[in-house]
Amino acid sequence: MRPCPAGDVVLSLFSSQAAYSLRQAPEFEVDVVSTASRSCTFNIGARHLWVQITAGSLRVWSSDECAEGEASLVTELQRGVPTVVPIGWDGQISSQRCPGPGTDAPAGTYTAVASDSSSSSNALAFRMG
Repeated sequence: MRPCPAGDVVLSLFSSQAAYSLRQAPEFEVDVVSTASRSCTFNIGARHLWVQITAGSLRVWSSDECAEGEASLVTELQRGVPTVVPIGWDGQISSQRCPGPGTDAPAGTYTAVASDSSSSSNALAFRMG
């Protein structure tokens, strides 16, 4: 089976909440949908599909930096049928060392975006604190 053409995969990002307390770990859901006419393969592994958190223009965290789970996980996509990938954030600002001691992100408004090497999802704003 062939890999999905880059322009034929749509990423959508969701969260069940618009606000979290500082003690909660935000959970996101990335829906991966193919618009290709035939079934195709797509890598949903932790090094290929990630969520990045920003505060304004400041990058706070990215799930691919300290990826947990399968680094590479190829799945079959069928036209219009979403594959759901859960990705959680522990509320820590990214550290240079993995794993390393993290710093808690302060209260504020953040934006999450899911990406792969060729496309990005909708931007999802949420509040911490």
